[in-house]
Amino acid sequence: MSTISWDERNAIVRSWAFTSSPYPIFSVFAIYLWIVYKSGPKFMENRKPYNLTYVIRFYNIYQILACLFVVVKSHEYGFSFSETWKCFEEPKYIGHMDEFTFILAYYQWWFIFLRLSEFLETIFFILRKKFNQVSILHVYHHISVPLLSWMFLLHSGGRMAAYYAILNSLVHVLMYGYYFLSSFEKLQKYTNITKPFITTIQIAQLFVLFIHSIVALLPGCHASKLLVLHLINLGILIFMFLRFYFKTYFKNKEMKVK
Repeated sequence: MSTISWDERNAIVRSWAFTSSPYPIFSVFAIYLWIVYKSGPKFMENRKPYNLTYVIRFYNIYQILACLFVVVKSHEYGFSFSETWKCFEEPKYIGHMDEFTFILAYYQWWFIFLRLSEFLETIFFILRKKFNQVSILHVYHHISVPLLSWMFLLHSGGRMAAYYAILNSLVHVLMYGYYFLSSFEKLQKYTNITKPFITTIQIAQLFVLFIHSIVALLPGCHASKLLVLHLINLGILIFMFLRFYFKTYFKNKEMKVK
């Protein structure tokens, strides 16, 4: 298998959209927050909620296919989820990488675009006047994931960091499949039963990624120290998701019983 140097890899990656400078992606974040907390609610203040059922269904299908593309293509090139417990040296420490590791960088880049496109979900909430769903967890999660993925792509770029994007894409295939089915009223009595399981899968994913990051940071594993930030972010998300899970599926149930 052919190899490519770390410098050559960086030159190619930085020629892609959103990677040559931090300004484009941070501008997207700023516009997103402005819409979420100011212009969006103001625009809907005196308007009725929009019916976006068909738009959201199309969006869900797009996310399912796009995330599936990342997972399938990564596996075609040799990626395996058994790599959870393995340590792979970062290319920048050894100065070069194989062709497969470089290809993973492309899918990491594609993953960033997928996560940025998720900003549409928040806009859908606002246009439907579902302001309660625009929670701190929702907004924080939607910004932190593409931000860290962008940092890893530029400064890490190895298989350890790529694992996050691929596992997360697999979980999103299941999640958006659930959202798509939930958009049909006749199926909601079934999807409501599976809702806690979808949240459980999301939380389980965070724990797996947490363990994966610990493996990457063990002595002797020459992975990017940026994974410390990933570990901290995962800790925050685990706490927020567990609090959401308890509040949604236990506390509300207790209140209904009372």
